[in-house]
Amino acid sequence: MNKKSFLILFIFCSVALIFMKIYQQNCTVKASYKKQKLEREIELLMVEKNNLNIRLNGLKGPNFVYRKAKDLGLQKISMNKVRFVSEIQMDIPLNEVCNA
Repeated sequence: MNKKSFLILFIFCSVALIFMKIYQQNCTVKASYKKQKLEREIELLMVEKNNLNIRLNGLKGPNFVYRKAKDLGLQKISMNKVRFVSEIQMDIPLNEVCNA
């Protein structure tokens, strides 16, 4: 191998390594931007989750249930109208129990 071909090979390898390093840096920057984007998305989803949990807890609250029942025209029933399973005789057919 003469000096000229060695010099050309050395320059080619140097340029190739420089381009590989630039490519590596570009990939690092791209991955960093993607990571930041995903972190922002996670934060937004966590905020949305917390808002939905707050809303769900509000919907489960007794005030909301009473208001909805009132809107639907439901009324409170007295305890003397409630029949417990222990009070029902087993010799009564099931359809009579359901219609009572």
